[in-house]
Amino acid sequence: MGLDPKREIRKVMHFLGKDLKEEVLDRIVYHTSFEMMKENPTTNYKMTPNDVMDQSISPFMRKDYERKMAGTNLQFRTEI
Repeated sequence: MGLDPKREIRKVMHFLGKDLKEEVLDRIVYHTSFEMMKENPTTNYKMTPNDVMDQSISPFMRKDYERKMAGTNLQFRTEI
């Protein structure tokens, strides 16, 4: 999630008009880290059907999907 995930989370909080305690921010940073999301089956595509995300090709979404999705109306942000 970029080099300063707390800053990015604060931007979202500001956009939503929310104010969260520092310990809540720390938990969000922890649970949205790559290592934690990699282990969580609800965030790592393990539960996604193979016709949507073929796990045999790659267990993670790669930047190459930007190229593959070019020409569609879908917009993916791969970096913050």
